[in-house]
Amino acid sequence: MLRQSAAASSLVVVTTVDRVLRDPHTRSCECAHRALAVLADQGIPVVLIAHAPADEVLDVLRELELQHPFVCDGGSALHVPRGYFPELTGLAESQNEWDVMEFRSARGAADAVRLLVALYKSNFDDAVVIGLADRWADRGVLEQVDVPVIVRNDDVDVTRLRRRLPAAYVTSAAGPAGWSEAILGSVAEGT
Repeated sequence: MLRQSAAASSLVVVTTVDRVLRDPHTRSCECAHRALAVLADQGIPVVLIAHAPADEVLDVLRELELQHPFVCDGGSALHVPRGYFPELTGLAESQNEWDVMEFRSARGAADAVRLLVALYKSNFDDAVVIGLADRWADRGVLEQVDVPVIVRNDDVDVTRLRRRLPAAYVTSAAGPAGWSEAILGSVAEGT
């Protein structure tokens, strides 16, 4: 799906981590490495969203060799590498090499993603933000992006989410394979 749009605009990928990018049983992102490599080769940022605390998300960032903003603690904190968005200088709390903004909302990560979308769009006129998630609780994330992608989850009925976001792309594969499908297209089509 993304491959077709990459030449047309500056893409940004915003994704939940658990069950979508990372396998819930092995806690591995191995299935997504090829797609992540394609995004890295094209300079497309991947923004992680997790319920985990910052130190755990930082471990995932290091594992995936990503150096982009992330949302942690269920959406209550946005971490941006210092200098990534010049507009944040002096507005966010500095913690080591990160500018950190905290949110006191019950809307999950939606407020942090709304701010990120605005920052990317103010820095890149043609920015298109793609969001990937698999649960009703993450609907706020998908509502803030330009291209919502519902990653199928065999343990969750996504009917309600599909009704809320009728224009969303829904993957055929589940979990990290569905994430990779959305990024690379169906592996079955390519082989």
